[in-house]
Amino acid sequence: MHYSEDALNIHSHSSGNMHYSGDALNIHSHTSVNMHYSGDALDIHSHSSGNIHYSEDALNIHSHSSKNMHYSEDALSIHSHSSGNMHYAGDVLNIHSHSSKTCIILKMH
Repeated sequence: MHYSEDALNIHSHSSGNMHYSGDALNIHSHTSVNMHYSGDALDIHSHSSGNIHYSEDALNIHSHSSKNMHYSEDALSIHSHSSGNMHYAGDVLNIHSHSSKTCIILKMH
């Protein structure tokens, strides 16, 4: 586990590497695979068996996915219970996903 900046209230039960390059607040991780956060992360609850990558700010993300999830821009209030890949190329606000297939959302406002 590597923390390069401020970290507050992190609960980690991971068997794989965890890297936080930005401020992390209230992260609950129960993953068996790597997790990487390159931007500020607030209130992330992850129970994933696949990789999770956040390239920018993430707020209130609840992930219970069995496959990869990638966020390339700001993500707010995402509730994901998907068994397939999810990719967000634009701003995402208040998405509730319970899909078994891939979801690609571009510039959702």
